[in-house]
Amino acid sequence: MKKVNQIFSIIALSLLTISAQACNDNSNKKKETSNEVASTELPDHKGAIVDKTIPSDVKSSEFTIKAGAVLETLYFNTSDSEFKSIIEGYGKEVTKNGGQLVAQFEVIKKKTERPVTHIAIVQWTDAKGYGKASGSNAFAKVKDKLVDVAFYGSQQDTPVVLRDDKIYDFTSAFTIMTDPCQMPTIMQVMGTYFGKIGPILQKYGIAQTAFVGPHPGAPSTTATSYTPHMMGVFQWNDINDVEKFQNDPDFTEHVDIRNAVMNKMEYIYTKAIL
Repeated sequence: MKKVNQIFSIIALSLLTISAQACNDNSNKKKETSNEVASTELPDHKGAIVDKTIPSDVKSSEFTIKAGAVLETLYFNTSDSEFKSIIEGYGKEVTKNGGQLVAQFEVIKKKTERPVTHIAIVQWTDAKGYGKASGSNAFAKVKDKLVDVAFYGSQQDTPVVLRDDKIYDFTSAFTIMTDPCQMPTIMQVMGTYFGKIGPILQKYGIAQTAFVGPHPGAPSTTATSYTPHMMGVFQWNDINDVEKFQNDPDFTEHVDIRNAVMNKMEYIYTKAIL
């Protein structure tokens, strides 16, 4: 149950921080800035779960989500060979401009209408660097194969370990929120939901890799933006466990609690490219 509480605490802080900021901005009628990395509080990762006990025959990689940085998350529709080629070119442009290509994934299963085949994550600490890279010929090739792009953020430095023997689940959620000030009420409902499903999550050994919220100071982009209210990356032992968990009667009896405050949930299951 401890891991579940950690996951929920991060979700709650992520969304309450963002909704509080938005409420404050609305009341003071402040003008938002879209081309700079904001210095506001972002989702807290203190509860992130990282398993560093890795067998010698398992490939792995590690990176750190940096506090305040922008995670440019690129969703592609392309072939394996095309993805390798265009992300290699963009990766060089990213490095040249002070960013870091931190992770790549191949989609193996999904529950979304978005035709996503691959995901790449780039970390930026300087919006000017992103602006230069996104104006390059390399990004033009990337954009040609993009479904959309999202910008997320973290409040604290968070280590992330990826393994080639695990499944990584990108879960996105769109709530019924029409006003950011509604988020505290929505999170109270979600608190009840996570309290109910905690034992079921533990039964399937789900581990949290990272949980991030929309970055309020994300740079502008010429690509199509993807803007869920929350996005989590969760580690599964096996793709078959996903179906078992979602069909478990102990889980399904509590789904109505979550659905009462959600408009849409999207799931993309991937393998890390290491």
